[in-house]
Amino acid sequence: MADLVLITGAAKRVGKDLALHYARKGWHVVVHHYKSVEEAIELQSHAHGLGGKISLFQGDLKEKGGAEELFNRVVRDCGVPRLLINNASVFEKDEAVVTEASFAMHMTVNLFTAIHLTQLLHARAQGPCTSIALGDTTLPAGWKHFSSYAMSKVALIEWVKANASGFLPKLYLHGLMLGPTLRNARESERHFEALVAASRSHKPTSVEEIAAAVDQLVEKPCTEALIDLS
Repeated sequence: MADLVLITGAAKRVGKDLALHYARKGWHVVVHHYKSVEEAIELQSHAHGLGGKISLFQGDLKEKGGAEELFNRVVRDCGVPRLLINNASVFEKDEAVVTEASFAMHMTVNLFTAIHLTQLLHARAQGPCTSIALGDTTLPAGWKHFSSYAMSKVALIEWVKANASGFLPKLYLHGLMLGPTLRNARESERHFEALVAASRSHKPTSVEEIAAAVDQLVEKPCTEALIDLS
């Protein structure tokens, strides 16, 4: 039976590329998506053409119980994942005022979903498994206009640091610290280039680097909580 990976928010961008990476490797890939229905279907068709297998699961992670409902459906229909990549993320402007609705949305999708899915995986896994959280090293540039997003991503990585050892030896929890990766549709090329110039490596973090890091963590488990790819 093929290894199973669940990737949240995987119909587009980094999640899409990671889904194709694991489909090519022969994994059974579970792609979670919400509104990107057409993109998810195209991704599934693409993977099928490569000889890979992708199963699609739609779900609103903002809704109460959304993460658990998603996980239970995946386990029922496909099995317990060996690998969980917490890629789903809300990235909306706050400007000068952080509203209760915006704060709750970012914290639920970007933080609580990753925490809860990791806990559910730990509870159900029969053998060694891995949960990956994606961090963001470009946050200093985002506090002014994306405060709720920035707070949620900082809290996620702090949670990983504080709790990674508690899931051992059954589940290995890691935070991948990413530099600028793919330019956002609302972002100017100039702004993206400035983020790249300010990064540790002075180059974008490629999806290939992310995939290689995840592969390494799955194939050769380690207890290092944070991996810096910036």
